[in-house]
Amino acid sequence: MFAEKDRETVLRAGVRSVLSTPLRDERGIVWGVVTTHFARPCHPLDESTVLWVQRLADECARWLRWYDKSVMPTILRAVHEAAERAGRVS
Repeated sequence: MFAEKDRETVLRAGVRSVLSTPLRDERGIVWGVVTTHFARPCHPLDESTVLWVQRLADECARWLRWYDKSVMPTILRAVHEAAERAGRVS
């Protein structure tokens, strides 16, 4: 999973296993991944734990989608208007 140089760095940091969980919104679009690093080899997680972690990750993705659609346009509009007032954008 890691390139050789990266693997050496991760191992020197004491990481012995990782769990990567995609952040998926209600449409199945992946907004990112949360990777958890463990100091010991990790046994496979039971199904209920996997479902719980995925549910939390998906809740984060739904929040990110809401933020992207609701908050970011307001922020971008304010930045653009400020730049126009400063004469930086026409």
